[in-house]
Amino acid sequence: MIEFVRAKQGVSYITFYHWEVRNPETIYAGLVVVMALGVLLTYGRQWLQPG
Repeated sequence: MIEFVRAKQGVSYITFYHWEVRNPETIYAGLVVVMALGVLLTYGRQWLQPG
């Protein structure tokens, strides 16, 4: 969670800023991007690891 609070740019900053100004569409868009990156990186790591 600290990544969202301390960020000065990027998806985390946009998501947290719009949470403060109460803009739910942008909040959800940011969360979907973060979630998609997490899924892609997880599958990528599993694909690269042997076994």
